[in-house]
Amino acid sequence: MGKGREIHEKNVKPHHKDKSYYVTVDGNPVPDVDLQKSREVKKEPLSRLKKRPVGIEYVRPDGFSMRHRTVDARIKDGRALDKGIQLYRHWFQFLKLALELESLGDQVEIVTRNGRYLPTDEREIRGVDRELVKIPFRKGKFFKTRETVHIRVNREKYEGWDLDEVLSNTFNQWWKSHSHLFEGHYPTQITSKDEWDDSPEFIYVRIDKYSRTRDVDEFMKTIKVQMSAEGSPRYRIDGHPRPDVLQNRYNSLVMGLKGMKPKEICTHKEIYLRATDDKGDGERLKVSVTKNGKSLYPIVVKQQRDGGIHHLLDVMKGVFGSVPPQRGFKG
Repeated sequence: MGKGREIHEKNVKPHHKDKSYYVTVDGNPVPDVDLQKSREVKKEPLSRLKKRPVGIEYVRPDGFSMRHRTVDARIKDGRALDKGIQLYRHWFQFLKLALELESLGDQVEIVTRNGRYLPTDEREIRGVDRELVKIPFRKGKFFKTRETVHIRVNREKYEGWDLDEVLSNTFNQWWKSHSHLFEGHYPTQITSKDEWDDSPEFIYVRIDKYSRTRDVDEFMKTIKVQMSAEGSPRYRIDGHPRPDVLQNRYNSLVMGLKGMKPKEICTHKEIYLRATDDKGDGERLKVSVTKNGKSLYPIVVKQQRDGGIHHLLDVMKGVFGSVPPQRGFKG
């Protein structure tokens, strides 16, 4: 990991201030990463969304899609998902991207914060307890070099995922043989000996129908001790992330790595950055405009890309779904 060094302004070189790339491979900057396995995902056309059966898709009269706006476990054949399947699809996407970046060289690093000049005057900022804390004055002008993180997936955290298949297959192909990693079994009553399953995943009990309710309740407390404290499944998604927000972050990160400019990302005809509420410009993510009429494309893309970097770093550690820092990565 490159934490960034503080150097005096007289020692600052042009390469320290270069913001044209997000990835280095074996020490060399790569402005346009040639991604073969990971690609941006375009928005489904409204005509296709409106054809979805009722209950799967809801499109408001103004054409705004409410798809995946609710959190619900999907139960099928006695198996249950803790979250909607689209969230697992996004985990897969970010993990595939991390694996592809990792495969580009022996030493691959992603820039999490670009180089910047440090303040030279005394300032006041809000501390942990919202108390004013003074940043001391320093003589001279100093520059802090870019910060980077080494791309390396912790394979110990992905037992059973078959990461070579994650990199080479589509989500749908991979999910068919790996959905059990995320599924639990909804509690059910066994009514036949034929339903018995010797799998160690299950606990079977026998209860007399005439047992006292309080006795059954006390007995079930002893059963819960044998169950996983965290519950099923083994791989859980943190919090309640929104699929459309995750997709924007992923698209911004992938398209930025490929060298696409902020304006192209925001205005592309395929709508790669989609509205996440009804305050934007139709189906597109809202882009603020200055008093002089200048659209702030770089700010919008950077905010989304920083969120994408956060999820990329998370999946390398074997987790997914946590909320990015409030102010993102400052670069």
